[in-house]
Amino acid sequence: RLSSPHLSFISSIAVVGNWSVSETAPEAPLPNADSVLPYGYGQAKYAAEKILEAAVQKCPGFNASIIRSSQISGAFATGSWPRKEYIPSILRASVDLAIVPDDLQVRSIILP
Repeated sequence: RLSSPHLSFISSIAVVGNWSVSETAPEAPLPNADSVLPYGYGQAKYAAEKILEAAVQKCPGFNASIIRSSQISGAFATGSWPRKEYIPSILRASVDLAIVPDDLQVRSIILP
């Protein structure tokens, strides 16, 4: 039996960039564009989220996830992040705490 198609869309925190600091931004569809940063990138990501939400509603069996990431890679030329940014810090702490699965080969990537 074939499984239902699933699309993972990498959006951006620019979609919730104007969200109230006193509240956590929802991990759900947004009711309107009030929280979107007022420039093309965030607006385009918001529009793509809405198109994807409509596709999920109109196409039975089609599933999707929207990931509002702030950063998904390091520098273009090298692929590396500054060591003090949060993603390398989380990976390094995960190794130090021995909570990284053995088959996830991050040790050689984040440790000298």
